[in-house]
Amino acid sequence: MPQSKPCANCNGTFTVTESEHNRVCTKYMFSVLHDLKNQQGPEIPIERDANNKIICKCVRNGVKCNNRYATKNGLEKHLKKTNPEYWVAPEELRKTPSPTAMVVDDDHYSSSPAPMAMSPTGSHMQVLSRRSSVSYLDRSRSPSIADAQPTGSASTTQPAHLDELYDVEDGSLSQWGLRINRRLRCFICIDCQTVVCTSKAAKHIEVTHAVTKIQVDKDLLNYIISKENLILEWPEKPTAICPAYAGLPTAYGLLCPTCGEMFSTPKSVNKHSNEKHNVSTWNKVLEEAWMQRFSQHPLAKSWFPVYPFSAQSFNPPSDYLVTLRQQLDQRPALDSDQIDVRHINPWLITTGWQTFTHDHSAYAQPILIDIPQQPSHANSLDLVRTFVYQYLERAYNLIPRTSEICRQILNTDTLTDTFNHTPFHMHQDPSSFTNCQRLLTQLILYLLRTRPSPTHPLPLPNTIAALLDNLIQALDTASLVEAVEESGPDPVETIYQTLHALLVAIWTTEWIPSPFILDGNVKENPIPDPTVRFIVCTQMNQDGTLKDPRDVTGVLAKLTYCMRLVFLKQSWNLHSSDPHLSSVTAAARSLRLWFTEGSESTFHTIRTLQHRASAITMSTQNEPNMKWKDDSNFTSLIFKGHEVSLEKLATQAAALEDYSRQLLTEVLLFDHPFFIDISQLKDDMGNSTPGYSLFTDRANEPVLGFTDQLTQHILDTPSLRSRFILSTRDGEIQWNAIALGAWLSNYAKLDLLCLVQVEMNCGAPPRTTELTAMARCNTLYGMLRAIRIIDGHVVLMRSYHKMRTAQGHDRVIPHSLNAALAALLIYKEALCHPFAQLCVNVLYPNDRYVKSLYQNFLFINHNKPF
Repeated sequence: MPQSKPCANCNGTFTVTESEHNRVCTKYMFSVLHDLKNQQGPEIPIERDANNKIICKCVRNGVKCNNRYATKNGLEKHLKKTNPEYWVAPEELRKTPSPTAMVVDDDHYSSSPAPMAMSPTGSHMQVLSRRSSVSYLDRSRSPSIADAQPTGSASTTQPAHLDELYDVEDGSLSQWGLRINRRLRCFICIDCQTVVCTSKAAKHIEVTHAVTKIQVDKDLLNYIISKENLILEWPEKPTAICPAYAGLPTAYGLLCPTCGEMFSTPKSVNKHSNEKHNVSTWNKVLEEAWMQRFSQHPLAKSWFPVYPFSAQSFNPPSDYLVTLRQQLDQRPALDSDQIDVRHINPWLITTGWQTFTHDHSAYAQPILIDIPQQPSHANSLDLVRTFVYQYLERAYNLIPRTSEICRQILNTDTLTDTFNHTPFHMHQDPSSFTNCQRLLTQLILYLLRTRPSPTHPLPLPNTIAALLDNLIQALDTASLVEAVEESGPDPVETIYQTLHALLVAIWTTEWIPSPFILDGNVKENPIPDPTVRFIVCTQMNQDGTLKDPRDVTGVLAKLTYCMRLVFLKQSWNLHSSDPHLSSVTAAARSLRLWFTEGSESTFHTIRTLQHRASAITMSTQNEPNMKWKDDSNFTSLIFKGHEVSLEKLATQAAALEDYSRQLLTEVLLFDHPFFIDISQLKDDMGNSTPGYSLFTDRANEPVLGFTDQLTQHILDTPSLRSRFILSTRDGEIQWNAIALGAWLSNYAKLDLLCLVQVEMNCGAPPRTTELTAMARCNTLYGMLRAIRIIDGHVVLMRSYHKMRTAQGHDRVIPHSLNAALAALLIYKEALCHPFAQLCVNVLYPNDRYVKSLYQNFLFINHNKPF
């Protein structure tokens, strides 16, 4: 029988080993290591309460446990299950604010530092264990630091003193969320509370605070940097203790006992001391002091003492299977006669473009139509975009000066006596004409880059080849303006004339496929027209494949418009130079052969391709992308491989409503109980006065209340006032641009959610461009307000439609809103919209276009329409 042994702790006896008994002994005293995660650091004796229960003082995710356990065995099971970080010292830790969230991208080092938690007597390592602890700190080395330690919280933010943090006179920096620290002579980001490297300030705002969509005027920024004599790099780290810098957070830190460098954690001190001084600092008393650092950027992240406040990107190497799979996925190039015709779609069979791209690949490369992003006067091709845009602009401006019958002739495709009743006209959307300018620029660049040469052997008529050479020479002359004598011809006019002559020559030539001789061999030239070659090039994907016919119709329509513009310009030129042509209309009649169908011309080829592509697109049956599920009673279908059911759609709609309501009440209205009795709102339905809406109707003032009540609530609430307002001086309020930009982004998000719900839940879904055009009030130019109240129902009245240009009139299409969406729109417009106008006035003080958006449009995407 095993011999019983007495226990010195619980006065009981045990027959097992002493270590096994201690694990279940209810009075056994033992120690735990401070660093539980890494099993290192000083030993800390456990504490028991009045009932001999072990008080757990482990910390996990910043939360102290404080549970009770009877035995060591129970505590060990708890520690193994929860995996805490450390065990706190016998005295409670000081409370510290949560660290600022890290930001990513180029400025991911700029977030505020996270101050370290400390005990009142020092760091949580400064506790005596059963081994004697001795402080090796030489206090004679830095007595000022030891004497200057303040009392109070462990982390605070220095107020932005007006004598140290300042803005320029016009307040530009505050609009960008920046201030200048007078002592450091560099920028401070008010939101991040870090130094921003002067040379990276614009990128910091545009990348780190991208959600605010603040645009920095870089020329003005460079002027401020020069005028204020700011340093361009990081400021130098102070060599001695100094007063805290305004705008930077302070933290309580630890000093290296050997050199005095400061760190935020005992682990960092020990690592530094081991590497630099070959001395371990575990179990040593570490001196504490207030500290700051400029940023978390590697060049400015070192802490330094003041008077009183990386996950490594690992790129795994490509292994064998990944490289092999990439090689296997590459499609081998086949000769044109090796391609199975059954694998070629009908569009390519009719055009034969796949044969041309295979046999003449030098003419079908997307790089040939690339427009230089940053033009340089040193390269003549970089000037093409400027001159083509201006040339086409000149022709475009001739449209209002041309008679209606002449424009009808230009807009008629056939050689008949009956003209198109719709005359050739300007685009309704300015961006449509810009797209035409861009396409013509690509055509000219393609012609210049593929003019006859050893690498591009396909021939061109001598007159066109000569015009291309003349255009290159004129561009070279324009790029060297100082080399042109004042008495010589204007190089700009020469370019315009040569450009026009080139386009007219190409589009008034009969292009007949004919063979040519190259290196003594006869070669085929299946596409002699350079314009059609250009069209083929526009249809090339980056992987060498060709696009579908639906993708070419837009290119053909824009080219048709450009051709009519060029022939309009040519008609004016002929009228001014040929006395036999009495009018521009007569000149246009003489050119009809080249911009009508039925003759051997580029125009005929383009229109034929357009008809063919449209017919194939309209008649080709699309692949099915949905199917109703069997036995689902038409309530569930498979869409693009995923199941969609009416039940889930209803759940989605409810989730959208909940999220929108939460965004409105909690984020935009700050949980303040604003109230509007929607049933009492009135609307003068027949009122078409510019500026009128139900929100400006005087009859609704008692229901809606004060227009700027949300702004007044911000001014009256201290927490919101400190969030949105930087300072007040001489009765003027200086708003926090960062906070306003973030609020405005959330307002734009609410607008987007409202758009989605209108599209989903309010009858027949309209086109997006028709929804986004809706006005919040009657505009100056005749567009009537969209949001109305009809017989107690909130209704969105849509009038603009996409076919307005062709039909010549608007429609009136009402969309009835459900109660939740109606309330959302009423609260958004009545309460949030006035404050959104204030935000825009601060963020875009000189931008009249953005301000007009918030006066006229119902839905706005921050600083532009949706």
